Amino acid sequence: MKESPQNCRIDNYAIIDENVEIGCGTKIFQFARIHSNVIIGGNCSIGQYVIIERNVKIGNNVKIEDDARIEENVKIAMSSADEQNLDDEEILSIKDPYTGFSKSKNIKP
Repeated sequence: MKESPQNCRIDNYAIIDENVEIGCGTKIFQFARIHSNVIIGGNCSIGQYVIIERNVKIGNNVKIEDDARIEENVKIAMSSADEQNLDDEEILSIKDPYTGFSKSKNIKP
């Protein structure tokens, strides 16, 4: 594990290209791959095997779960699906880039 001057945690085997800004308190777990020209805000969590392509901007307090892929030029604001105004029976569905299947999560109990 590497410690950065900004109190970040960067696990061994995480690959981070040049010209990447990482905010204070962010954790990047093993085997994550972060390409160039990426900005990651403070207190974020980047899971194992996450791939973040070029020119991505991620706000503060964002959690990206294991195995996710963020394509080029994407901006992720400081927010959570759990905080959105959704009906009780609505779900969040995310397509898995590797299998093509959707993973669904009930937002509210």
